[in-house]
Amino acid sequence: MALFFRLEMTLLALGTLAVSVFPSFSAADESRSETLIAARAAERESDFPKAIELYKSAVENPATQVQGTIGLARTLAESGDGAQGLQTLQSFVNEVAPFNIDARLALIDMLLAQGNPNAAMKELQRAEKLRGSYAPVREKRGFV
Repeated sequence: MALFFRLEMTLLALGTLAVSVFPSFSAADESRSETLIAARAAERESDFPKAIELYKSAVENPATQVQGTIGLARTLAESGDGAQGLQTLQSFVNEVAPFNIDARLALIDMLLAQGNPNAAMKELQRAEKLRGSYAPVREKRGFV
């Protein structure tokens, strides 16, 4: 979970850096990153209703849809609604972003956390077909 958090924070930092380095990014792009940061902070403080609201807002923006959906699913699970969190992430991976490796890796983590190693292994095999040489995919092999 710590590795996932570091990856998420790195992605958010890169988004913030892109806003400052590339003037073509708008203030709205920076605001989207701030929404994700605020959602993650609320999640860490166990303010799940606020985190869920912020993540839902992030899901509505194409630029933050992936990280917003991952955060929303994780927060739903952490707040006690593991089934809804898993369903949210599975639907997103299957229907919206089947080629998004970060969403698929998050799904693997959630399946493992919910005690479903067989389904996690199937998702890992799909991830390996997508990007088998990607270090986070190779690292998952040791956990599944």
